[in-house]
Amino acid sequence: MTLPTQTLLENYKSLRLIGDEKNVIQLLQGQLTSDINEVTEKNSQLSAMCNEKGFLIADMFVSKHESEFLLTLNDSKIEEVIQELAKYLPFYKLNFEIDNRFVAGSINNHGGNHCYFKSDKHSFNLVFCMDEINLDNYISPWKLAHWEEGIYFLEDFLIQKTRPQEVGFDKNRVSFTKGCYRGQEIVARMHYLSKKKNQIKLSQASEEIKSDKILTNQIKHNNLFWFLETVN
Repeated sequence: MTLPTQTLLENYKSLRLIGDEKNVIQLLQGQLTSDINEVTEKNSQLSAMCNEKGFLIADMFVSKHESEFLLTLNDSKIEEVIQELAKYLPFYKLNFEIDNRFVAGSINNHGGNHCYFKSDKHSFNLVFCMDEINLDNYISPWKLAHWEEGIYFLEDFLIQKTRPQEVGFDKNRVSFTKGCYRGQEIVARMHYLSKKKNQIKLSQASEEIKSDKILTNQIKHNNLFWFLETVN
């Protein structure tokens, strides 16, 4: 699979939280599925937000830049996340604004800041820049590289009302040791008490196909159709 080194994430924006850093951490710890204490200037994080019943509201990247926290997410989810956080901001004396920088995704960049995943095959970073990066739309191979590593995005799934385990988010977006967050009790119960769920597999076909096992929209790349499906 041919991969770009840097991809403009033109459908992503960042929500910048403004206020005392300790208060920001306390707020996000109670709202997001990941352990915010692990976020640094160098290391970003995959995360998600659930409602009280454990259903996913949005997925996102959490980054720290010059002592401020950024939530980077797809345009389609940002208003809903703003509405959810706005309920709690006054209690923590915090505010927010949409960051005006462009966001890019970097693959196999073993240096730099905002790294949120590393394996023997890939290293993924976020890049925040004031000027729009002059690149073609490489979002398909960028997403496919993530799918290869078991990193999935909520906007790609055909059924939106899901819990973290049903879309593989429990593998890299959920901390089961951080303590309470919204929806945590149900998510944890599914993790520890539920029977083993079907696994998610990255598959390909020479033409677009229909199957009740297909979980996502199909991405066309290099004359093949790629998709995620369930396997027993």
